[in-house]
Amino acid sequence: MNPKKAPVLCPASVLFDIMKADLELGICCDIIFTWNKKKHRFGVWGDDGNTYKNLHFYFDKQEYESFEALQNHAVLDGTPLVNFPEYILVKECDGCYPRSTPQLEEYYLNRK
Repeated sequence: MNPKKAPVLCPASVLFDIMKADLELGICCDIIFTWNKKKHRFGVWGDDGNTYKNLHFYFDKQEYESFEALQNHAVLDGTPLVNFPEYILVKECDGCYPRSTPQLEEYYLNRK
């Protein structure tokens, strides 16, 4: 596989960092990752394709009313996602390969 297109292993907490950065830019966030051979979706969208009003935060099929609610209540295998102890495999981030996301690039550079 082309290294630029490769998925990346990272802590689940990085998903929240990416979302914060996207929210500051006013853009929607959609991240596809796998853990334990299961596909998951994480993100936020709003009216008119931006994140200025009527925001919808989600993790898989569960929606949350705010970033804080997502952070406090999203759970993966019984553990809060923000504190999930194992690395997850990010396959797509905001419609692009994970390596195009600055917060994920360091995990490519630091892998052995």
